[in-house]
Amino acid sequence: MAKLSPMTRNLAAAAGVLATSACAALGLDKNAPAADAVISGELIYRQKIALPDDATAVVEIRDAGSTGAPIAEQRIDLNGRQVPIPFELSVSRKALAAAAAPELVAGVMIDGAPQWASEPQAVKAAAGDLSLGAIMLAPWKPIAFATDYRCGGKPVLIGVVEEKMTMRVSGEDFPLKEAPAASGAKYEAEGDPTTWFWSKGEEATASVRGETISGCKKAGGESTMSVLKARGNEPGWTLEIAGDNVVLLSDYGQTRVETKASKSVKGAVKTWRAKDLSVTWEEKICADDATGMPHPAAVTIVHGGKTLRGCGGEPKSLLVGAEWVVEDINGGGVIDDSRASLLFDDEGRVSGLSSCNRYGASYTLTGEGLSISRAAGTLMACAPALMDQERKFFDTLAKVSGFSIDPTGALILTTPDGGRILARR
Repeated sequence: MAKLSPMTRNLAAAAGVLATSACAALGLDKNAPAADAVISGELIYRQKIALPDDATAVVEIRDAGSTGAPIAEQRIDLNGRQVPIPFELSVSRKALAAAAAPELVAGVMIDGAPQWASEPQAVKAAAGDLSLGAIMLAPWKPIAFATDYRCGGKPVLIGVVEEKMTMRVSGEDFPLKEAPAASGAKYEAEGDPTTWFWSKGEEATASVRGETISGCKKAGGESTMSVLKARGNEPGWTLEIAGDNVVLLSDYGQTRVETKASKSVKGAVKTWRAKDLSVTWEEKICADDATGMPHPAAVTIVHGGKTLRGCGGEPKSLLVGAEWVVEDINGGGVIDDSRASLLFDDEGRVSGLSSCNRYGASYTLTGEGLSISRAAGTLMACAPALMDQERKFFDTLAKVSGFSIDPTGALILTTPDGGRILARR
């Protein structure tokens, strides 16, 4: 799969798209032989939007909340075919019976990025094959900084949509605001106090229009300790910090130092100190002096009488999060009251408005630069000036080779031929 990760963490659980829930009973005896069962159906959506020739449908059976490989998967290259899209998936009965909570998820990918997705459908055990009928797809809408919960077996996503904290349940989005609570952190839906999300440490409870969903747990198990990484050049060095453990490789790997260090924080500056080592990590834009790639932190290391300088953190963290609104395309500005935007997610997708239509694409970030695939958009027609601006936006986006963050905080996407898109949050 084009790094579905996994199926964008079950495609619908991470994308949280709209769909009808149709729980299926497969009725499988756990002592039955390990033959295959056949699960069939067809993918549909109601919108009158044509799929491009290179679209791919993906159907998976997964264990709910698992970050591992799917139990079964079918990929269908559409080659211009439109909905309804029939599918037929062979599944090992033994693997299905061994799964704690098997479910079917489906979607349509364009240029490696999901554009349509279904809500997960539980697949329970029974004997025989199964026809699920129509599986409803809905447009994929990204949610940033998402935390995936399972509340009573139901996927609940907490994240950011259009700069607002949002709870996504069964494909429906509820913008949230902070609410008073005796303990923990509670958030209520705007205008509806009967819809809320209340977290208390590792436990959480949710309510949708007065119906409480308890027993919320983060999907995928416990999170691991984050590791801070930095690097520099001339001489080449790398740094990793995990908790109070600091590992420095310098002189192109010839010198290795590993030590425990005490940490202090003052505003945007973090400092680690040990006997013969100090590390200063300052949260500000730092461009790698070899590649120009921007990073979120400037790092200074003092060791053995030498001072090393470089950049820390992941460049991707500068892109993902809140939406970027385009202010200029190739020096020509943008039409008043029009809107072009970019929303990068952590799974390698970018989406937004392109002046007239909504679009989606995939992006790749390497140590050398940034590239964005050909965008796929809806097919609305607008005024000629808007359509022309949209064409310029797409043409420039497809040529992007790098990015930077200027001193004012604006995102600048650049192309080898001098093209430029400037956007701001």
